[in-house]
Amino acid sequence: MDCSTFESSEAALEGMNEDKFDLAIVDIMLPGMDGEEFISIAAQKDSSLKYLIHTGITNYILPDDIKQFGINSSDVFVKPLNDMRLLIHKITELNSTLGEFDGY
Repeated sequence: MDCSTFESSEAALEGMNEDKFDLAIVDIMLPGMDGEEFISIAAQKDSSLKYLIHTGITNYILPDDIKQFGINSSDVFVKPLNDMRLLIHKITELNSTLGEFDGY
């Protein structure tokens, strides 16, 4: 399994021009372009990309325009995430190509 990290939404969008990704784990509160705007633009670039949200906003509510990309409340994880197995389980659930990943 390959993993890429980016310092900003803008850099991640540039990365999408060079590589194909299956899943994006997105923070909402980012400098520059926020996570919701990133998701909206990324979905236009690649409609098959799946998303998980990892945010420090404890009362975060998914806006309807983000739900249209297949994201629901079970795809939102609030920081700090004390049990990373929850995130790993969701990743393997969303992406069968990662099913062989044994992070437990």
